Amino acid sequence: TTTTTTTMSTTTAAPMSTTKGCEVTWRAIPEIVKGLTKGANGRWDRTKRTLEESKEACIANPECMAIVCNREQTHCTLRRNNGLKPSNGGKSSFVKESDC
Repeated sequence: TTTTTTTMSTTTAAPMSTTKGCEVTWRAIPEIVKGLTKGANGRWDRTKRTLEESKEACIANPECMAIVCNREQTHCTLRRNNGLKPSNGGKSSFVKESDC
């Protein structure tokens, strides 16, 4: 488990997001966070986003507590945090450490 304090940029290890003056810190973990969030339509949100897009969407969604991404961090989904399960090495999670 690692926590870093760099400002978000194009690097994949950046843990901080800033949206509308709000700074959110993220912690990378090797496990998969369970539980998809619901979208605006009330259905499970299976939208695949980049890590950067997912961080913005997660900040905007009060139900979102984490993000799960593939190894390349190009297909990520928002999670509610219904527990953890082991990763097969192909996915990792980013957990919201702070919120606005």
